[in-house]
Amino acid sequence: MRELAPRATEVIVIRWETADLMGGYYTVRVRGADSGGAELVAAKDVRVYDPANFSAEPRSGPAPLTVVFRDLSVPLEGVVSAWQWDFGDGSPVVTQAHPIHVYTEPGAYTVTLTTTVGISTFVRVKPHYITVLPGNPPRYTLYLPLVMRQSVARTATSFGTEMPVDRPAPVEIPQRR
Repeated sequence: MRELAPRATEVIVIRWETADLMGGYYTVRVRGADSGGAELVAAKDVRVYDPANFSAEPRSGPAPLTVVFRDLSVPLEGVVSAWQWDFGDGSPVVTQAHPIHVYTEPGAYTVTLTTTVGISTFVRVKPHYITVLPGNPPRYTLYLPLVMRQSVARTATSFGTEMPVDRPAPVEIPQRR
């Protein structure tokens, strides 16, 4: 195997596109063969610029769903100086770099991040990025009544004497509102 070293007359152009590649530093390795069949290898460190990108965790779950967003923007020059997050649920725009948002209604939500770098503005839209499922029904704690008997003195008129009569204590079941 020999190192790929293009001759002055050779032009090698490699282009790839991917929606899943985030901004950052990567080593790109290319393998090929020359006309004689000898294996050729090239490696190059590259920086991928992505001036508006983000991640979220978790991306799905039952309502209410608390989601932590993380800015992953990598501008070509300078630094991100402002953020605007639209969570797709009608809530006000948030201007933090790494916000936390609570989705209260089931649905699929499109999230948009707008970043500002210098005088430039960049936008990343991720359709149906967050999925909120119907929440679990509210949980109620059932309090089983403790049945206690108490002795209550009553007068038995037909006998003219007092005698104890047992009766259960009243029962209350708390209700959640």
